[in-house]
Amino acid sequence: MASIHSIPIEVLDLIYRKLDVKDSVRLGRCCKSLYASLIPEIYKSVKDDVRVMLWAAHWGELGTLKKLEGANFEKTWNKELVHDHTGLTNISSHYSQSSEPTVQNSVQQVARVTRPRIFPEKVYAEITCTTLHVAASKGHLEVINFLLDKHIDINALGEDSNWANSQIDIVHSSLLPHNLSEYNKTGKWTPLHFAICNRHLEPAKQLMSQGSSIRVGKRSITSDRRRYPTALHSAAAAGCRLVLSAVVGHFLPEIGDIDLVDDKGYTALIWAFKYRNWDAFEFLLGYGANMARAVDMGTSMIQISCKSLDVDAVLFLLRVGKGEALPIRHITLALHNLIRSFCAVWHPGGGDLIPEREAKVESIIRILLTRGAQIQPPMDPFTSFQLPLVAMARCCRSGIIRILLNHGANINAHQIDGLTALHAACSAIAQEPMSRVLATVKFLLQRGASLQNTSPGPTVFDHLFQALYWCYSNQRDPGGGVAYLLHILLDYGLKRGTVRPSCLDQFLDYFRINRFDCCRILARHGAIVPKPTLEFMIMHAIQDGDAGVLRFVFSLDGADGSLVTDAVMNAVMEQASSWRRNEMIAFLRGIDTRRAR
Repeated sequence: MASIHSIPIEVLDLIYRKLDVKDSVRLGRCCKSLYASLIPEIYKSVKDDVRVMLWAAHWGELGTLKKLEGANFEKTWNKELVHDHTGLTNISSHYSQSSEPTVQNSVQQVARVTRPRIFPEKVYAEITCTTLHVAASKGHLEVINFLLDKHIDINALGEDSNWANSQIDIVHSSLLPHNLSEYNKTGKWTPLHFAICNRHLEPAKQLMSQGSSIRVGKRSITSDRRRYPTALHSAAAAGCRLVLSAVVGHFLPEIGDIDLVDDKGYTALIWAFKYRNWDAFEFLLGYGANMARAVDMGTSMIQISCKSLDVDAVLFLLRVGKGEALPIRHITLALHNLIRSFCAVWHPGGGDLIPEREAKVESIIRILLTRGAQIQPPMDPFTSFQLPLVAMARCCRSGIIRILLNHGANINAHQIDGLTALHAACSAIAQEPMSRVLATVKFLLQRGASLQNTSPGPTVFDHLFQALYWCYSNQRDPGGGVAYLLHILLDYGLKRGTVRPSCLDQFLDYFRINRFDCCRILARHGAIVPKPTLEFMIMHAIQDGDAGVLRFVFSLDGADGSLVTDAVMNAVMEQASSWRRNEMIAFLRGIDTRRAR
Protein backbone atom coordinates (compact mmCIF):
# COMPACT_ATOMS: atom_id res chain seq x y z
CA MET A 1 0.00 0.00 0.00
CA ALA A 2 1.41 3.36 -1.02
CA SER A 3 2.19 5.82 1.75
CA ILE A 4 1.41 9.50 1.56
CA HIS A 5 5.04 10.48 1.05
CA SER A 6 5.05 8.46 -2.19
CA ILE A 7 2.28 10.57 -3.74
CA PRO A 8 3.72 12.57 -6.64
CA ILE A 9 4.25 16.23 -5.89
CA GLU A 10 2.17 17.16 -8.94
CA VAL A 11 -0.87 15.43 -7.46
CA LEU A 12 -0.40 17.11 -4.10
CA ASP A 13 0.08 20.47 -5.78
CA LEU A 14 -3.09 20.01 -7.86
CA ILE A 15 -5.12 19.10 -4.79
CA TYR A 16 -3.61 21.99 -2.87
CA ARG A 17 -4.56 24.55 -5.50
CA LYS A 18 -8.18 23.36 -5.64
CA LEU A 19 -8.73 23.86 -1.92
CA ASP A 20 -9.66 27.04 -0.12
CA VAL A 21 -7.21 28.68 2.26
CA LYS A 22 -8.43 26.92 5.41
CA ASP A 23 -8.44 23.42 3.89
CA SER A 24 -5.11 23.99 2.15
CA VAL A 25 -3.53 24.83 5.52
CA ARG A 26 -4.96 21.63 6.96
CA LEU A 27 -3.57 19.59 4.05
CA GLY A 28 -0.18 21.19 4.46
CA ARG A 29 -0.12 20.48 8.17
CA CYS A 30 -1.20 16.87 7.64
CA CYS A 31 1.39 16.17 4.94
CA LYS A 32 4.14 17.83 6.93
CA SER A 33 3.35 15.91 10.10
CA LEU A 34 3.15 12.56 8.33
CA TYR A 35 6.37 13.12 6.42
CA ALA A 36 8.06 14.09 9.66
CA SER A 37 6.81 10.99 11.47
CA LEU A 38 7.87 8.61 8.70
CA ILE A 39 11.30 10.04 7.97
CA PRO A 40 13.22 11.18 11.10
CA GLU A 41 15.93 12.77 8.96
CA ILE A 42 13.49 15.47 7.90
CA TYR A 43 14.04 17.15 11.26
CA LYS A 44 17.61 17.92 10.27
CA SER A 45 16.22 20.22 7.59
CA VAL A 46 13.25 21.66 9.42
CA LYS A 47 14.55 21.46 12.97
CA ASP A 48 13.92 25.20 13.47
CA ASP A 49 10.20 24.65 12.95
CA VAL A 50 8.84 24.36 16.48
CA ARG A 51 5.38 23.58 15.11
CA VAL A 52 6.24 19.89 14.72
CA MET A 53 7.10 19.60 18.40
CA LEU A 54 3.94 21.38 19.51
CA TRP A 55 1.81 19.41 17.07
CA ALA A 56 3.13 16.17 18.54
CA ALA A 57 2.43 17.34 22.10
CA HIS A 58 -1.06 18.47 21.13
CA TRP A 59 -2.09 15.17 19.55
CA GLY A 60 -0.18 12.94 21.96
CA GLU A 61 2.26 11.70 19.29
CA LEU A 62 4.86 10.24 21.63
CA GLY A 63 6.63 8.48 18.75
CA THR A 64 7.14 11.77 16.94
CA LEU A 65 8.64 13.34 20.05
CA LYS A 66 11.04 10.41 20.40
CA LYS A 67 12.08 10.83 16.77
CA LEU A 68 12.68 14.50 17.48
CA GLU A 69 15.05 13.43 20.21
CA GLY A 70 16.71 10.91 17.89
CA ALA A 71 17.21 13.57 15.23
CA ASN A 72 19.14 15.71 17.73
CA PHE A 73 16.51 18.41 17.80
CA GLU A 74 18.48 21.46 18.88
CA LYS A 75 15.76 23.47 20.61
CA THR A 76 15.33 22.90 24.32
CA TRP A 77 12.00 21.56 25.49
CA ASN A 78 11.47 24.52 27.79
CA LYS A 79 12.16 27.41 25.48
CA GLU A 80 9.43 29.79 24.38
CA LEU A 81 10.09 30.53 20.72
CA VAL A 82 9.24 33.15 18.14
CA HIS A 83 9.51 31.29 14.85
CA ASP A 84 10.00 33.18 11.59
CA HIS A 85 9.16 30.26 9.27
CA THR A 86 12.51 30.49 7.46
CA GLY A 87 13.09 26.77 7.97
CA LEU A 88 10.58 26.08 5.22
CA THR A 89 10.10 29.13 3.04
CA ASN A 90 13.77 29.42 2.13
CA ILE A 91 14.01 25.86 0.83
CA SER A 92 14.70 25.78 -2.90
CA SER A 93 11.63 25.26 -5.05
CA HIS A 94 13.60 23.07 -7.45
CA TYR A 95 12.64 19.50 -6.80
CA SER A 96 13.19 16.14 -8.47
CA GLN A 97 10.46 14.72 -10.69
CA SER A 98 11.03 11.35 -9.06
CA SER A 99 8.43 10.23 -6.56
CA GLU A 100 10.79 7.99 -4.65
CA PRO A 101 10.62 8.69 -0.90
CA THR A 102 14.00 10.33 -0.48
CA VAL A 103 14.67 12.85 2.26
CA GLN A 104 15.29 15.60 -0.32
CA ASN A 105 12.00 14.96 -2.12
CA SER A 106 10.12 14.79 1.16
CA VAL A 107 11.48 18.11 2.33
CA GLN A 108 10.68 19.72 -1.01
CA GLN A 109 7.13 18.37 -1.00
CA VAL A 110 6.58 19.60 2.53
CA ALA A 111 7.95 23.01 1.61
CA ARG A 112 5.80 23.24 -1.52
CA VAL A 113 2.55 22.18 0.09
CA THR A 114 2.91 24.01 3.38
CA ARG A 115 4.08 27.35 1.94
CA PRO A 116 1.31 29.92 2.62
CA ARG A 117 -0.41 31.26 -0.49
CA ILE A 118 -1.64 34.57 0.87
CA PHE A 119 0.87 35.44 3.58
CA PRO A 120 4.24 37.21 3.26
CA GLU A 121 7.42 35.22 2.75
CA LYS A 122 8.19 35.49 6.48
CA VAL A 123 5.40 34.65 8.86
CA TYR A 124 5.70 35.22 12.60
CA ALA A 125 3.87 33.16 15.19
CA GLU A 126 4.56 33.67 18.87
CA ILE A 127 4.64 30.51 20.94
CA THR A 128 4.11 31.56 24.56
CA CYS A 129 4.03 28.19 26.30
CA THR A 130 6.08 25.00 26.45
CA THR A 131 5.28 21.56 25.12
CA LEU A 132 4.39 20.50 28.66
CA HIS A 133 1.63 23.11 28.74
CA VAL A 134 0.22 21.72 25.50
CA ALA A 135 0.39 18.10 26.64
CA ALA A 136 -1.16 18.95 30.02
CA SER A 137 -4.02 20.86 28.43
CA LYS A 138 -4.85 17.83 26.24
CA GLY A 139 -4.35 15.27 29.00
CA HIS A 140 -1.67 13.12 27.30
CA LEU A 141 -0.17 11.36 30.31
CA GLU A 142 2.54 9.45 28.39
CA VAL A 143 3.74 12.63 26.71
CA ILE A 144 3.78 14.41 30.09
CA ASN A 145 5.92 11.64 31.60
CA PHE A 146 8.28 11.74 28.60
CA LEU A 147 8.71 15.50 28.91
CA LEU A 148 9.22 15.32 32.67
CA ASP A 149 11.98 12.76 32.08
CA LYS A 150 13.67 15.41 29.94
CA HIS A 151 13.79 17.65 33.03
CA ILE A 152 11.40 20.20 31.61
CA ASP A 153 10.50 22.97 34.06
CA ILE A 154 7.32 21.73 35.70
CA ASN A 155 6.47 25.20 37.02
CA ALA A 156 7.20 27.17 33.85
CA LEU A 157 4.69 29.96 33.22
CA GLY A 158 2.96 30.14 29.86
CA GLU A 159 0.02 31.84 28.21
CA ASP A 160 -2.84 30.42 26.23
CA SER A 161 -1.64 31.24 22.71
CA ASN A 162 -4.44 32.02 20.31
CA TRP A 163 -3.20 29.51 17.78
CA ALA A 164 -6.51 29.27 15.99
CA ASN A 165 -6.07 32.86 14.78
CA SER A 166 -2.35 32.76 14.09
CA GLN A 167 -1.01 32.78 10.57
CA ILE A 168 0.80 29.52 11.27
CA ASP A 169 -2.09 27.27 12.24
CA ILE A 170 -1.08 24.48 14.61
CA VAL A 171 -4.31 23.55 16.36
CA HIS A 172 -7.88 24.71 16.04
CA SER A 173 -8.73 25.33 19.65
CA SER A 174 -7.56 27.21 22.71
CA LEU A 175 -5.59 25.40 25.39
CA LEU A 176 -7.80 26.78 28.19
CA PRO A 177 -11.62 26.59 28.28
CA HIS A 178 -13.38 29.73 27.07
CA ASN A 179 -15.90 29.57 29.91
CA LEU A 180 -13.07 30.34 32.37
CA SER A 181 -12.04 33.53 30.58
CA GLU A 182 -12.68 35.70 33.65
CA TYR A 183 -10.40 33.54 35.76
CA ASN A 184 -7.62 33.15 33.15
CA LYS A 185 -7.65 36.72 31.87
CA THR A 186 -4.31 38.56 31.88
CA GLY A 187 -2.47 35.64 33.44
CA LYS A 188 0.46 33.29 32.92
CA TRP A 189 0.00 29.75 34.17
CA THR A 190 1.83 26.52 34.95
CA PRO A 191 1.14 23.17 33.23
CA LEU A 192 -0.76 22.05 36.35
CA HIS A 193 -3.23 24.88 35.82
CA PHE A 194 -3.74 23.79 32.19
CA ALA A 195 -4.47 20.23 33.32
CA ILE A 196 -6.84 21.33 36.10
CA CYS A 197 -8.85 23.75 33.96
CA ASN A 198 -9.37 21.03 31.35
CA ARG A 199 -10.42 18.57 34.08
CA HIS A 200 -7.69 16.00 33.44
CA LEU A 201 -7.44 14.04 36.69
CA GLU A 202 -4.50 11.69 36.09
CA PRO A 203 -2.24 14.31 34.45
CA ALA A 204 -2.99 16.67 37.35
CA LYS A 205 -2.11 13.96 39.87
CA GLN A 206 1.12 13.18 38.03
CA LEU A 207 2.20 16.82 37.90
CA MET A 208 1.46 17.27 41.61
CA SER A 209 3.37 14.11 42.52
CA GLN A 210 6.36 15.32 40.50
CA GLY A 211 6.63 18.54 42.49
CA SER A 212 4.32 21.03 40.82
CA SER A 213 3.85 24.11 42.99
CA ILE A 214 0.52 25.07 44.50
CA ARG A 215 1.10 28.48 42.95
CA VAL A 216 -0.23 27.91 39.45
CA GLY A 217 0.25 31.33 37.93
CA LYS A 218 0.31 35.06 38.20
CA ARG A 219 -1.87 37.77 36.77
CA SER A 220 -0.39 40.87 35.20
CA ILE A 221 -2.92 43.06 37.01
CA THR A 222 -3.29 42.12 40.65
CA SER A 223 -4.66 43.85 43.70
CA ASP A 224 -2.12 42.27 46.04
CA ARG A 225 1.33 41.19 44.84
CA ARG A 226 1.84 39.05 47.94
CA ARG A 227 -1.03 36.77 46.94
CA TYR A 228 -1.42 34.54 43.93
CA PRO A 229 -3.89 32.08 42.39
CA THR A 230 -3.40 28.53 43.58
CA ALA A 231 -4.34 25.09 42.30
CA LEU A 232 -7.18 25.16 44.81
CA HIS A 233 -8.70 28.25 43.18
CA SER A 234 -8.24 26.82 39.68
CA ALA A 235 -9.88 23.52 40.60
CA ALA A 236 -12.84 25.31 42.20
CA ALA A 237 -13.31 27.46 39.10
CA ALA A 238 -13.06 24.43 36.80
CA GLY A 239 -15.72 22.66 38.85
CA CYS A 240 -14.61 19.01 38.52
CA ARG A 241 -15.14 17.43 41.93
CA LEU A 242 -12.63 14.61 41.31
CA VAL A 243 -9.86 17.02 40.36
CA LEU A 244 -10.76 19.33 43.25
CA SER A 245 -10.66 16.39 45.66
CA ALA A 246 -7.18 15.43 44.43
CA VAL A 247 -5.93 19.01 44.74
CA VAL A 248 -7.35 19.45 48.25
CA GLY A 249 -5.94 16.11 49.36
CA HIS A 250 -2.48 16.98 48.06
CA PHE A 251 -2.14 20.65 49.00
CA LEU A 252 -4.41 21.24 52.00
CA PRO A 253 -1.87 19.86 54.50
CA GLU A 254 0.62 22.34 53.02
CA ILE A 255 -1.55 25.46 53.12
CA GLY A 256 -3.68 24.52 56.13
CA ASP A 257 -6.47 26.95 55.16
CA ILE A 258 -9.31 26.08 52.81
CA ASP A 259 -10.22 29.79 52.72
CA LEU A 260 -6.87 30.94 51.32
CA VAL A 261 -7.44 34.04 49.18
CA ASP A 262 -5.85 34.73 45.80
CA ASP A 263 -4.57 38.01 44.34
CA LYS A 264 -8.17 39.15 43.71
CA GLY A 265 -9.15 38.51 47.30
CA TYR A 266 -11.32 35.51 46.38
CA THR A 267 -11.41 32.16 48.10
CA ALA A 268 -11.87 28.86 46.29
CA LEU A 269 -15.49 28.80 47.50
CA ILE A 270 -16.13 32.17 45.86
CA TRP A 271 -14.71 30.96 42.53
CA ALA A 272 -16.94 27.89 42.71
CA PHE A 273 -19.88 30.21 43.35
CA LYS A 274 -18.97 32.58 40.50
CA TYR A 275 -19.04 29.73 37.99
CA ARG A 276 -22.08 28.09 39.67
CA ASN A 277 -20.13 24.88 40.32
CA TRP A 278 -22.48 23.72 43.07
CA ASP A 279 -20.96 20.25 43.38
CA ALA A 280 -17.55 21.78 44.07
CA PHE A 281 -19.21 24.34 46.33
CA GLU A 282 -20.71 21.66 48.58
CA PHE A 283 -17.41 19.76 48.59
CA LEU A 284 -15.54 22.84 49.87
CA LEU A 285 -18.21 23.45 52.50
CA GLY A 286 -17.55 19.93 53.72
CA TYR A 287 -13.94 20.95 54.36
CA GLY A 288 -15.02 23.97 56.40
CA ALA A 289 -15.04 26.74 53.79
CA ASN A 290 -16.55 29.98 55.08
CA MET A 291 -19.77 30.77 53.23
CA ALA A 292 -20.23 34.14 54.93
CA ARG A 293 -17.04 35.64 53.50
CA ALA A 294 -17.66 38.80 51.48
CA VAL A 295 -16.92 38.87 47.76
CA ASP A 296 -16.91 42.25 45.97
CA MET A 297 -16.70 45.45 48.02
CA GLY A 298 -18.31 43.83 51.03
CA THR A 299 -21.00 42.04 49.01
CA SER A 300 -21.77 38.46 49.97
CA MET A 301 -22.58 35.59 47.62
CA ILE A 302 -26.24 35.59 48.55
CA GLN A 303 -26.44 39.33 47.88
CA ILE A 304 -24.95 38.87 44.41
CA SER A 305 -27.43 36.09 43.63
CA CYS A 306 -30.34 38.23 44.76
CA LYS A 307 -29.11 41.21 42.78
CA SER A 308 -28.91 39.14 39.59
CA LEU A 309 -32.30 37.59 40.43
CA ASP A 310 -30.75 34.13 40.23
CA VAL A 311 -33.48 32.50 42.28
CA ASP A 312 -32.07 28.98 41.92
CA ALA A 313 -28.69 30.13 43.26
CA VAL A 314 -30.34 31.88 46.20
CA LEU A 315 -32.39 28.81 47.08
CA PHE A 316 -29.24 26.66 46.87
CA LEU A 317 -27.25 29.00 49.12
CA LEU A 318 -30.07 29.11 51.66
CA ARG A 319 -30.31 25.33 51.60
CA VAL A 320 -26.61 24.51 51.98
CA GLY A 321 -26.13 27.37 54.44
CA LYS A 322 -28.98 26.34 56.70
CA GLY A 323 -26.65 25.69 59.57
CA GLU A 324 -24.37 28.58 58.68
CA ALA A 325 -24.63 31.66 60.88
CA LEU A 326 -25.00 34.20 58.08
CA PRO A 327 -24.78 37.79 59.37
CA ILE A 328 -28.15 39.53 59.63
CA ARG A 329 -26.70 42.39 57.61
CA HIS A 330 -25.93 40.06 54.68
CA ILE A 331 -29.44 38.59 54.76
CA THR A 332 -31.02 42.04 55.01
CA LEU A 333 -29.00 43.36 52.08
CA ALA A 334 -29.90 40.23 50.13
CA LEU A 335 -33.60 40.90 50.71
CA HIS A 336 -33.36 44.46 49.48
CA ASN A 337 -31.20 43.48 46.49
CA LEU A 338 -33.78 40.86 45.54
CA ILE A 339 -36.67 43.32 45.76
CA ARG A 340 -34.79 45.98 43.78
CA SER A 341 -33.95 43.49 41.05
CA PHE A 342 -37.52 42.22 40.99
CA CYS A 343 -38.81 45.76 40.52
CA ALA A 344 -36.30 46.37 37.74
CA VAL A 345 -37.67 43.37 35.86
CA TRP A 346 -41.23 44.67 36.27
CA HIS A 347 -40.26 48.20 35.20
CA PRO A 348 -41.87 49.26 31.90
CA GLY A 349 -39.82 47.74 29.10
CA GLY A 350 -37.91 45.56 31.55
CA GLY A 351 -39.69 42.35 30.66
CA ASP A 352 -41.80 40.01 32.68
CA LEU A 353 -41.42 37.07 35.02
CA ILE A 354 -42.99 33.69 34.49
CA PRO A 355 -45.35 32.68 37.33
CA GLU A 356 -43.04 29.85 38.43
CA ARG A 357 -40.13 32.22 38.90
CA GLU A 358 -42.32 34.76 40.66
CA ALA A 359 -43.43 32.04 43.07
CA LYS A 360 -39.75 31.28 43.78
CA VAL A 361 -39.13 34.96 44.52
CA GLU A 362 -41.99 34.94 47.02
CA SER A 363 -40.54 31.82 48.61
CA ILE A 364 -37.08 33.43 48.90
CA ILE A 365 -38.51 36.59 50.48
CA ARG A 366 -40.40 34.48 53.00
CA ILE A 367 -37.24 32.48 53.85
CA LEU A 368 -35.07 35.60 54.18
CA LEU A 369 -37.59 37.21 56.52
CA THR A 370 -37.75 34.01 58.56
CA ARG A 371 -33.93 33.97 58.77
CA GLY A 372 -33.96 37.46 60.30
CA ALA A 373 -33.85 39.93 57.40
CA GLN A 374 -34.88 43.43 58.42
CA ILE A 375 -37.65 45.09 56.41
CA GLN A 376 -36.25 48.53 57.15
CA PRO A 377 -33.45 49.16 54.62
CA PRO A 378 -29.97 49.46 56.15
CA MET A 379 -28.04 52.70 55.97
CA ASP A 380 -25.68 51.51 53.28
CA PRO A 381 -23.99 53.57 50.55
CA PHE A 382 -24.70 50.82 48.02
CA THR A 383 -28.41 50.53 48.87
CA SER A 384 -31.18 52.86 47.77
CA PHE A 385 -33.53 53.96 50.53
CA GLN A 386 -36.62 52.32 49.08
CA LEU A 387 -39.01 50.53 51.39
CA PRO A 388 -39.78 46.98 50.21
CA LEU A 389 -43.51 47.52 50.77
CA VAL A 390 -43.50 50.68 48.62
CA ALA A 391 -41.50 48.92 45.90
CA MET A 392 -43.89 45.99 45.77
CA ALA A 393 -46.91 48.32 45.77
CA ARG A 394 -45.49 50.07 42.72
CA CYS A 395 -45.33 46.66 41.01
CA CYS A 396 -48.80 45.75 42.34
CA ARG A 397 -47.61 42.40 43.73
CA SER A 398 -50.29 41.66 46.31
CA GLY A 399 -48.78 38.30 47.24
CA ILE A 400 -45.44 39.78 48.27
CA ILE A 401 -47.18 42.74 49.94
CA ARG A 402 -49.11 40.26 52.08
CA ILE A 403 -45.86 38.49 53.08
CA LEU A 404 -44.22 41.77 54.07
CA LEU A 405 -47.25 42.90 56.09
CA ASN A 406 -47.43 39.54 57.85
CA HIS A 407 -43.80 40.02 58.92
CA GLY A 408 -44.40 43.40 60.48
CA ALA A 409 -44.11 45.93 57.66
CA ASN A 410 -45.78 49.26 58.48
CA ILE A 411 -48.42 49.83 55.82
CA ASN A 412 -48.35 53.62 56.33
CA ALA A 413 -44.58 54.01 56.54
CA HIS A 414 -43.19 56.59 54.16
CA GLN A 415 -39.83 56.87 52.47
CA ILE A 416 -37.54 59.87 52.62
CA ASP A 417 -39.41 61.28 49.61
CA GLY A 418 -42.73 60.93 51.48
CA LEU A 419 -44.00 58.09 49.30
CA THR A 420 -46.18 55.41 50.93
CA ALA A 421 -47.40 52.08 49.60
CA LEU A 422 -50.80 53.57 48.70
CA HIS A 423 -49.12 56.44 46.84
CA ALA A 424 -47.03 53.97 44.86
CA ALA A 425 -50.00 51.77 44.00
CA CYS A 426 -52.00 54.75 42.68
CA SER A 427 -49.01 55.83 40.58
CA ALA A 428 -48.86 52.36 39.01
CA ILE A 429 -51.70 53.12 36.56
CA ALA A 430 -49.01 54.39 34.21
CA GLN A 431 -47.40 50.95 33.89
CA GLU A 432 -49.59 48.20 35.33
CA PRO A 433 -52.93 46.77 34.16
CA MET A 434 -55.83 48.61 35.75
CA SER A 435 -57.30 45.43 37.20
CA ARG A 436 -54.08 44.75 39.12
CA VAL A 437 -53.91 48.34 40.37
CA LEU A 438 -57.50 48.20 41.63
CA ALA A 439 -56.88 44.89 43.40
CA THR A 440 -53.73 46.25 45.08
CA VAL A 441 -55.38 49.50 46.22
CA LYS A 442 -58.38 47.62 47.63
CA PHE A 443 -56.07 45.24 49.48
CA LEU A 444 -54.04 48.09 50.97
CA LEU A 445 -57.20 49.90 52.09
CA GLN A 446 -58.51 46.70 53.68
CA ARG A 447 -55.24 46.32 55.61
CA GLY A 448 -55.53 49.86 56.98
CA ALA A 449 -53.74 52.15 54.55
CA SER A 450 -54.48 55.79 55.30
CA LEU A 451 -55.25 58.52 52.78
CA GLN A 452 -53.78 61.11 55.11
CA ASN A 453 -50.17 62.06 54.55
CA THR A 454 -47.81 61.42 57.43
CA SER A 455 -45.35 63.88 55.90
CA PRO A 456 -45.62 67.06 53.82
CA GLY A 457 -45.89 66.46 50.11
CA PRO A 458 -48.26 65.28 47.38
CA THR A 459 -51.38 63.40 48.47
CA VAL A 460 -52.73 60.12 47.15
CA PHE A 461 -54.99 62.09 44.82
CA ASP A 462 -52.03 64.13 43.58
CA HIS A 463 -50.11 60.97 42.70
CA LEU A 464 -53.14 59.52 40.94
CA PHE A 465 -53.62 62.61 38.80
CA GLN A 466 -49.90 62.90 38.01
CA ALA A 467 -49.86 59.32 36.75
CA LEU A 468 -53.03 59.93 34.73
CA TYR A 469 -51.57 63.11 33.24
CA TRP A 470 -48.44 61.17 32.24
CA CYS A 471 -50.67 58.69 30.42
CA TYR A 472 -52.51 61.56 28.72
CA SER A 473 -49.23 63.20 27.62
CA ASN A 474 -47.89 59.91 26.24
CA GLN A 475 -51.16 58.98 24.54
CA ARG A 476 -51.78 55.99 26.75
CA ASP A 477 -55.31 55.26 27.86
CA PRO A 478 -55.54 53.45 31.21
CA GLY A 479 -59.28 53.07 30.63
CA GLY A 480 -62.35 53.89 32.65
CA GLY A 481 -61.01 52.12 35.70
CA VAL A 482 -59.35 55.36 36.79
CA ALA A 483 -62.73 56.91 37.61
CA TYR A 484 -63.65 53.80 39.58
CA LEU A 485 -60.35 54.01 41.46
CA LEU A 486 -61.03 57.66 42.25
CA HIS A 487 -64.49 56.68 43.45
CA ILE A 488 -63.01 54.02 45.77
CA LEU A 489 -60.54 56.46 47.29
CA LEU A 490 -63.10 59.24 47.78
CA ASP A 491 -65.70 56.90 49.23
CA TYR A 492 -63.14 55.39 51.61
CA GLY A 493 -61.82 58.81 52.68
CA LEU A 494 -65.18 60.50 53.15
CA LYS A 495 -66.49 57.68 55.32
CA ARG A 496 -63.48 58.05 57.61
CA GLY A 497 -63.27 61.82 57.36
CA THR A 498 -59.72 61.66 56.04
CA VAL A 499 -60.24 63.28 52.63
CA ARG A 500 -58.78 66.77 52.52
CA PRO A 501 -60.80 69.41 50.64
CA SER A 502 -57.83 70.06 48.38
CA CYS A 503 -58.44 66.78 46.54
CA LEU A 504 -61.72 68.21 45.19
CA ASP A 505 -59.86 71.18 43.74
CA GLN A 506 -58.52 68.92 40.99
CA PHE A 507 -61.86 69.10 39.19
CA LEU A 508 -60.50 71.58 36.65
CA ASP A 509 -57.32 69.53 36.16
CA TYR A 510 -59.32 66.45 35.16
CA PHE A 511 -61.49 68.64 32.92
CA ARG A 512 -58.46 69.90 31.00
CA ILE A 513 -57.42 66.38 30.02
CA ASN A 514 -61.00 65.48 29.05
CA ARG A 515 -61.54 63.04 31.91
CA PHE A 516 -65.18 64.01 32.42
CA ASP A 517 -65.88 60.68 34.11
CA CYS A 518 -63.49 61.68 36.90
CA CYS A 519 -65.10 65.15 37.04
CA ARG A 520 -68.49 63.53 37.60
CA ILE A 521 -67.06 61.39 40.40
CA LEU A 522 -65.66 64.48 42.10
CA ALA A 523 -68.97 66.32 41.68
CA ARG A 524 -70.90 63.41 43.19
CA HIS A 525 -68.61 63.46 46.20
CA GLY A 526 -69.20 67.15 46.88
CA ALA A 527 -66.89 69.05 44.61
CA ILE A 528 -68.23 72.59 44.30
CA VAL A 529 -67.43 74.35 41.03
CA PRO A 530 -67.53 78.15 41.45
CA LYS A 531 -69.02 80.37 38.76
CA PRO A 532 -65.66 81.71 37.48
CA THR A 533 -64.52 78.12 36.95
CA LEU A 534 -67.72 77.33 35.05
CA GLU A 535 -67.19 80.37 32.84
CA PHE A 536 -63.63 79.24 32.12
CA MET A 537 -64.87 75.75 31.24
CA ILE A 538 -67.49 77.17 28.83
CA MET A 539 -64.88 79.23 26.99
CA HIS A 540 -62.57 76.18 26.88
CA ALA A 541 -65.34 74.12 25.27
CA ILE A 542 -66.00 76.85 22.70
CA GLN A 543 -62.31 77.00 21.78
CA ASP A 544 -62.31 73.24 21.23
CA GLY A 545 -65.54 73.52 19.23
CA ASP A 546 -67.07 70.63 21.15
CA ALA A 547 -70.79 70.81 21.88
CA GLY A 548 -70.50 67.66 23.99
CA VAL A 549 -68.22 69.45 26.43
CA LEU A 550 -70.73 72.31 26.63
CA ARG A 551 -73.47 69.86 27.50
CA PHE A 552 -71.28 68.40 30.25
CA VAL A 553 -70.56 71.84 31.74
CA PHE A 554 -74.23 72.82 31.86
CA SER A 555 -75.08 69.49 33.47
CA LEU A 556 -73.16 70.53 36.59
CA ASP A 557 -74.78 72.12 39.60
CA GLY A 558 -74.71 75.90 39.35
CA ALA A 559 -74.50 75.99 35.55
CA ASP A 560 -77.63 77.74 34.24
CA GLY A 561 -78.77 80.19 31.59
CA SER A 562 -77.12 83.12 33.36
CA LEU A 563 -73.82 81.91 31.99
CA VAL A 564 -75.02 82.35 28.41
CA THR A 565 -73.84 85.94 27.97
CA ASP A 566 -73.25 88.03 24.89
CA ALA A 567 -69.52 87.41 25.29
CA VAL A 568 -70.16 83.67 25.14
CA MET A 569 -72.29 83.97 22.01
CA ASN A 570 -69.73 86.23 20.33
CA ALA A 571 -66.99 83.72 21.14
CA VAL A 572 -69.01 80.99 19.46
CA MET A 573 -69.44 83.11 16.36
CA GLU A 574 -65.73 83.95 16.18
CA GLN A 575 -63.99 80.70 17.10
CA ALA A 576 -66.20 77.77 16.29
CA SER A 577 -66.22 76.20 12.84
CA SER A 578 -69.35 76.67 10.78
CA TRP A 579 -70.91 73.21 11.20
CA ARG A 580 -70.13 73.06 14.93
CA ARG A 581 -71.13 76.69 15.42
CA ASN A 582 -74.75 76.05 14.55
CA GLU A 583 -74.94 73.10 16.95
CA MET A 584 -73.50 75.10 19.85
CA ILE A 585 -75.63 78.17 19.10
CA ALA A 586 -78.76 76.04 19.08
CA PHE A 587 -77.77 74.44 22.39
CA LEU A 588 -76.92 77.78 24.05
CA ARG A 589 -80.13 79.43 22.83
CA GLY A 590 -82.06 76.55 24.31
CA ILE A 591 -80.35 77.18 27.65
CA ASP A 592 -81.09 80.91 27.37
CA THR A 593 -84.74 80.21 26.52
CA ARG A 594 -85.13 78.08 29.61
CA ARG A 595 -83.62 80.93 31.65
CA ALA A 596 -86.17 83.39 30.19
CA ARG A 597 -89.01 81.13 31.17
